[in-house]
Amino acid sequence: MFAALLDKDRVLRISLMTAAVFYGGILLSVLSSTDFTNIMGQHLGGDFMAFYGASQAVLSGDALQAYDVAWFETQLQSIGPAIEYYGLTWQYPPTYFLFVAPLALLPYKLSLILWLLAGFAFMAFVLRCLPIGRYGLLLALASPMLLTAAVQGQNSFFIGGLFILAASQAKTRPLLSGAAAALLTIKPQLGVLIPIAYMTAGCWRAFFTAAILSVALAAISTFFFGVRSWVAFADRLTRVSTDLAAGGVLYPHARMISPYSALSLLGTPHDVAMLIHWSIAAGLAGLVALVWRRSDDLLMRGSVLVCAGLLIPPYAYYYEMTAMLLPFAALLLTVQKNGWRQGEKLFFVAAWLALLLLPTIQPLLPVQLGFLIVIAALFLILRRVEQIALPVALRRSAAI
Repeated sequence: MFAALLDKDRVLRISLMTAAVFYGGILLSVLSSTDFTNIMGQHLGGDFMAFYGASQAVLSGDALQAYDVAWFETQLQSIGPAIEYYGLTWQYPPTYFLFVAPLALLPYKLSLILWLLAGFAFMAFVLRCLPIGRYGLLLALASPMLLTAAVQGQNSFFIGGLFILAASQAKTRPLLSGAAAALLTIKPQLGVLIPIAYMTAGCWRAFFTAAILSVALAAISTFFFGVRSWVAFADRLTRVSTDLAAGGVLYPHARMISPYSALSLLGTPHDVAMLIHWSIAAGLAGLVALVWRRSDDLLMRGSVLVCAGLLIPPYAYYYEMTAMLLPFAALLLTVQKNGWRQGEKLFFVAAWLALLLLPTIQPLLPVQLGFLIVIAALFLILRRVEQIALPVALRRSAAI
């Protein structure tokens, strides 16, 4: 049954048709909307509303006010009172103001369309850096992970793309990889394992490029927005932690993919869930260091970094899973060379369906599908890494 479902031509046709429906629906919704609501009665653009609101705050000289929940809600209502309460908040570091600032220079709809097109183009560029061929590129661009991010107007095309570049190009294109890692500091919780990976594997050009550019970005944002912007950002993070501990009112656990949120969703007390989470995080950090030291397969070790990096922060939404295109691609390339292993066909079929339906069905479930997908992908990748690492070890022994 799975062999029929995974027929290359059938998979590509289904993916492209699904993508056409999603992307076409988004464009139709934007063009036909007259009151900032889409055909489903939701506010137009999803989370893009927050990026546009922050852009307006920057251009009007009120950037720091964006960290205030009540002020930010008022700001969003001034853009377009589509619904009574948006409930969107701003918890990005001051460096991100530099990138969203131009958005409000254009009308909302035009800005939204260009935002989505730019994100799509950037992800296409990133994927072309991987050895996946034309078929793999089309399949990846039509994947449910990108469709979900597009529907929500998220920045995950950019964030996921940066993560993939940082994780996969450190040896072959160290300057590009280091620059991507530096830019990923706009969402710093996702990149905490990157320095460990670079140092363990001796990717010093990528490491120092990332370090220098990260400091430069922080300095530039401090120049424009002041030290107080970092204080406001730190205060916002404290409030996020407080909300998560209180059960996730503004930041619901069901929409996240971390071990902490998965445990919290099952009713585990906050302190216990956090202790288990950080214990797992420590293990993941050691795992990344081990794999990057042992394996010469750039895509496989990059895939381990992506999976572990998504699980490390307690606060990470399922739309961050755009970066999972790297593990998926690495697994499929290995399948082409070495054939299927037990459980891999089931994983791909189940993951594709789950990711496509995740925003709709996740609130109804007591477990996080995104968390389970990342864990399963990590397991399958590690099983393949073990297969690859042994011949590498034998070659090194022979050289000695």
